[in-house]
Amino acid sequence: MLIFQPNSIPHVNKEGESVLISARKAGVFCENICGGKGTCGKCRVKVEIGEFNPVTTEEKKILTLEELKAGYRLACCLYPKFWFKTCEVLMANATEEQHKFIYEIEGDGIDFFRKKSKEIGWNYGNWDMNRFGIAIDIGTTNIEVLFWNLDKGECVARVLQPNPQQKYGADVVSRIAYAMESKEHFEELCEVLRDEVKNMIDIFLKEMENSKRECILEKVVIEGNAAMMHFFEKENVLGFAKAPYQSSYREGRRKDGDILTLNETKILLLPNIESFVGADTVGVLLYLDKMYQVKSIDNNNLNILIIDIGTNGELILQAKGKCFVSSTSAGPAFEGATMLYGMRAESGAITGVEFKEGRFNLKVIGEVRPKGICGSGFIEIIAKLYEIGLIEKTGYLLTKEEAKAKGISEYLVKQLRESEYGTVFELYSDNQGKVLLTQKDIRELQLAKGAIVAGVNTMLAKCNLKPEDVDKCYLAGAFGTYLDGRCAKLIGLLPDIPTENIIPIGNGALLGASCVLMEEGEFELACKMATEAKHISLSEETEFREEYIKGMNFSENIIDN
Repeated sequence: MLIFQPNSIPHVNKEGESVLISARKAGVFCENICGGKGTCGKCRVKVEIGEFNPVTTEEKKILTLEELKAGYRLACCLYPKFWFKTCEVLMANATEEQHKFIYEIEGDGIDFFRKKSKEIGWNYGNWDMNRFGIAIDIGTTNIEVLFWNLDKGECVARVLQPNPQQKYGADVVSRIAYAMESKEHFEELCEVLRDEVKNMIDIFLKEMENSKRECILEKVVIEGNAAMMHFFEKENVLGFAKAPYQSSYREGRRKDGDILTLNETKILLLPNIESFVGADTVGVLLYLDKMYQVKSIDNNNLNILIIDIGTNGELILQAKGKCFVSSTSAGPAFEGATMLYGMRAESGAITGVEFKEGRFNLKVIGEVRPKGICGSGFIEIIAKLYEIGLIEKTGYLLTKEEAKAKGISEYLVKQLRESEYGTVFELYSDNQGKVLLTQKDIRELQLAKGAIVAGVNTMLAKCNLKPEDVDKCYLAGAFGTYLDGRCAKLIGLLPDIPTENIIPIGNGALLGASCVLMEEGEFELACKMATEAKHISLSEETEFREEYIKGMNFSENIIDN
C-alpha cells in the first residue's frame, strides 16, 4: 500500500511498480518531463515512511547529497522494497497550480477572443437565440475550449485545462514511446484525452443547465497538433516514432456526435498536413487569411514567416505565392521544463528583467516571491545578460573574475556564484530559497533555439531566400504572445527585421477553429489549404544539421530596432 501525501491518497500498488506508475494509477499528479526515464529530475518525492530500493545511478546524477540525505528521491526510480507493507511519500511537486482549471465568462483570456471576434466582424447584433458551437484546441500542455453563441457571434465561455497526458511525459516523444510499449498503453493515452474533452464540454453544459438556459449544441470543431489529433482519433502513432516521420491520417473528418456523447451534434476535425505539422497549423493559416489576408493577391509578393514556438515548433513560410510548412523538435526548454529553476508561466514565475544603472529588477507574475523562471523569462534574461556582456556569443557565462576584468558593474559581478552547477547568476535569494540561472540552462535554450533557427533557415534556403528577406513574422501560440521581439532577435531566435514587423497573434489555431464554427465554407477551405501546403521534411535536408550548429550561437551584433 502506498499513501500519497499531503492529501493522504491511498493506492494498492503492485510488486515491481515504481512510485511514478503508482501515482498515475492513483490519479495523483507527479510532474515528469522525460516520461519516467530518470533524466529530467522533475518527479522529486520525499520518502516519509517505508523501505525502498537503494539510490540509483540516475538519482545520484540529478539529486544533491543534501537532497538525498533529506529523503528526496525520483519517483520514476523509486520502488517500495516490500510492496505489501504501507509506505508513504510526499509529492514534492504537486502544487495547487498544477491541478487547477480555468472556467471563465469574464476575464483577460475570454476578452482576447471577444476582441478578435469584433475585429473579424462576428458580432451579429442582439439576437437572443440558443444555438451554440464549440471550438477546441488540443495542445501538448493544455486543452483550451471556447463556447460560442452562433446567433450573436459572441464567445460566451472559455475553459482551460492541463492536458491529462502530461503524467506520461511533458513532450509528445515521451508519450509516443509510452504508447508503443503496448496496446493497453496506447488506448490509455487515447481514452484519457477524449475523456478530458468530454469533461470540459460537460462543465459548460452543466453551467447552462443551472442557469435554466436552453442550449442547442449544433457543432464542435477540433484542432490540435498532429500527435494529439492521432491520439484523439485513436489512430496509429507509429509513424511519429522515427524518421521519416509520417502521419497515419491527414484528411479533415466529419464525425457523429456520439464520440463525445453529443448525439445530435456535428463534429468536425480539421485536417493534418504531414508529419508533425498538424491541424493546429491549418487553424493558424485559416485565421491569418481571415484576419490579415495573408493569402491575398496584395501579399503575394511578400515573404511571410509564421512560427508557433513550443515543444514542437511548427513553421510556415509563404513565399512566391506558395505555402511551405515544416516542423522541428525544440524540446520543452521554451516551457522552462529542462531548466534547473524552470517553471510554467504561473504565479511566482519570473517573466523578464529590467536593467538600469548596473542593477536589475525582476518581472514576476502575480508580483509575489519569485519561485522560478518561465520560458519567455529565460529568453529575456539571457538576451539582456548577453547584451551587457556577462554572456558571450557562444553562450558562455563569465566567471566572477572574467566579469571583473571586463568592467561589468560590481553589483552584477556579485550575482555571479560558483556552485555545484558551475558558474551561476543569482536572480533572487531569501531564507526560503533562491532562483539561479545556470550555464546548463543557457545551453538548453541554445539547443532549443538552434532547432527553430535551423528550421527557418532551411525553409528559406529552399526558396532561395535569406533571413533578412522576411517581410513579416507572425508568432502563434501562447508563448509567442509574451515573447519580447527585440530580445528574441538578440539571441538570434528570430530574423533581424524591424521589431514592429514581428506580430504576436495569440492562439491563432483556436481562432481558426472558431472560423469554421462561425462561417460556412471554412471547413472546405481548411481542407484545401492543407492539401495545397508543401511539406518540407527537415530530417531529410542535408543543410539542416549545419544550420542547427550555427543557430545555437547568439546574434553577431547588438540589435537597436
